[in-house]
Amino acid sequence: LYNLVNNAIPETPAGGTITIRTKRATQAECAQDGVLQGDAIILEVQDTGKGIPENVRQKLFTDQAISTKPGGTGLGTRIVDGVIKRHNGRIEVQSEEGKGSLFSIQLPLRQPE
Repeated sequence: LYNLVNNAIPETPAGGTITIRTKRATQAECAQDGVLQGDAIILEVQDTGKGIPENVRQKLFTDQAISTKPGGTGLGTRIVDGVIKRHNGRIEVQSEEGKGSLFSIQLPLRQPE
């Protein structure tokens, strides 16, 4: 969450918002991903910032991740993705340039035994 919020801060103009939400995933949301079965939690980080260009968004969670910030490495979202996958979860992003971004993380409430 820290990494996603920290990424959103410089991209959100004065007067904009960054919102963190949690909710229990519905059965339908759990069923859409074969990795997750049973109960899960969804964590969302949403901002009203600049949005992420399509060419950057397509690479966010890959080895080709790039940073659009001075001094940025592009590794932050890859690291977030790796941590989430190691906890049997998934992350998705929706973004529209000029309107902001929504990162949605789904994690199981219980790890497989």
